[in-house]
Formats: sequence, structure tokens, C-alpha cells
Amino acid sequence: MKPETKATRIAAPPKKPAAAWILGAVWILAACAGIAALLAGGSWLYRTAPWKGLRPAEAAAHSVAPGSPPPSPAPAAPPASSPAVVAAPSVARFSASPDSVAAGGTATLRWEVNGAAEVRIEPQVGKVSASGARAVHPDESTTYTLTATGAGGEGSAQVSIAVTPQVSRANPAVSAKSLYESGMAESQAGNSDKAMALFRQAAEMGDVRAMLEVAEEGLDSDNGDSERWFRKAAELGDSTAMLNLGAMYQLGNHVKEDYAQAVVWYRRAAEKGNPSAMYNLGRMYERGRGVPEDLAKAKELYQKAAAKGNSDARIRLDQMTDK
Repeated sequence: MKPETKATRIAAPPKKPAAAWILGAVWILAACAGIAALLAGGSWLYRTAPWKGLRPAEAAAHSVAPGSPPPSPAPAAPPASSPAVVAAPSVARFSASPDSVAAGGTATLRWEVNGAAEVRIEPQVGKVSASGARAVHPDESTTYTLTATGAGGEGSAQVSIAVTPQVSRANPAVSAKSLYESGMAESQAGNSDKAMALFRQAAEMGDVRAMLEVAEEGLDSDNGDSERWFRKAAELGDSTAMLNLGAMYQLGNHVKEDYAQAVVWYRRAAEKGNPSAMYNLGRMYERGRGVPEDLAKAKELYQKAAAKGNSDARIRLDQMTDK
């Protein structure tokens, strides 16, 4: 019998049965499957995250620490500015006065345009300034078109002038008289445009009364004919036309102010016995306008005018006496 040694005293470990080894392998496989599932879920979360595809700086801006408020939205980019719109020229005024004349008679076009580089009036006129007036002499009824052109496009306006046929001159005196009387009838009926067309025909045929009507209408409507028609009537010897011409030059009404011309026409009317012209001429002498100051001459003219019934002359004489 062998002696008992240390080696023989230690018992060999018992061998594990086969079932325990199989159970351990199962646990290892289950752990590996769990790790694989976790990795797959993380990949899905990354693919579906809202910051996927952003640049690093943008992704960082979208990552929010737990419990922190959501970031404010980035300000919207300002809209691109639209190019400035240039307005088309505008026609503030385009008119004709009068709007009815005899064939070959005179009417005046007036206009005012804003924002135009070029302005034209057709027919008969052509290129014009942005505002102004132009006399026209249509032989037939005519529609005038104003066209204003600028950077923003075109603007336009139209006016029409009716033209009545010229009356036969076989018997001018009778025709002029009948035209004037027809014009007066139209005027009393309130048809001023028709009346003025008849007056213009009669004036062209030499009727002085018609000339005065046309000239006075020009003072009211500023159609530029007043000086012409008063002068025509004055040259035919009408003292009222002379008086009105003097007043136009004294006041600078539709003509350049000219005291010397005013004195000329007042004197001619006074010599015709017109009391108003005597009074006006006296005032020119009293004030020294257009003539040397001469109170004696002024007083003489006031006395003549007062004797013919001019009330202004009487008042002025009384004022001079009281001084």
C-alpha cells in the first residue's frame, strides 16, 4: 500500500454535466442578440432624427439638453426687394376754349402734363412743352389728341372743337347783322357756346358789336383773343373798345403792362366823348403814370367826365376840393 501524499489527498474537481454547459451557451447567445437589437434601434433613431442631413453646426443647434426649452426659430430671410415702378405720365389738364368756332376761327388749346419726357398735340400743333397754350384755327370739326411719353409709358387726352360752316359773304352787312342777332338770341336762351360761335362769325365779317362780345368773352375765359378783337373794334372807331384796350394795358391784363399805351387808348376814347375814358385819363395825370403828373389837367378831365354823368369823376372832384 502506497503512502498517502498531498497530491493524493486533493480530490479532483467533479466534472460538470452536459446540461449545464448547454444552458451557459444559450445565455451567451441571448446577450449577443440583445446587443445587436440595441445597435439596430440606435441606427433607426439616427436615420429618422430631424437633424439628419444637417451640417454639423445646424445639428448642434437642434440638439437640446434634457429639460431645456426648445430653441427659438431662426428669423425668416427678408423678401427680395421689387424693382421701383415708374408711373406713366399724367395729363392734369387739356381743354379747348371755345369748343365751337366758325371755319377758320380761333380757339385756344391749354394743357398741363406731369412726368413726361415729350408731349405732342396732333393735328396741327406738334411737339410742345409740358404746359402751355396754343391758338389753333381749324377749318372743320377737329379732335385734338395730346400724347405724353415718359419712362413709365404714355398718357393721353382728347378735346374736340366743333366748326360751323362759313356763311356766304354775298351780302356781308346783312349776314353779319343777322348772325349777331342770332347770337344774342342764343345767349339769352342760355346757349353760350352756340352764341359765341355766331358772334365769332359775325365778328370775322366786320360786326363791331360781335367783336366786343368775343373780346369780352376772352377776358372771362382767358382765351387770348381779347386784345386782338378790342383792337379791331377800336380801329373801326369804337370808343368802348378803346377804353377796354387802355384798361388792359394799364392793368397788364392779358398784355404786358404799359402805362404809355394805356394813355394812348384812353386819350383816343376820351376824344370820342367816352366819359369813363376821361375819368381814367384824369387818374393817369393825377398819379403821373404814362404822362407827367399834372393835377390841373386831371381836374379838367374829371370835370368833363362829371358833366357827362360819370359818378366817379364827381366823387374825385369833391375829394380834391376838400384838400
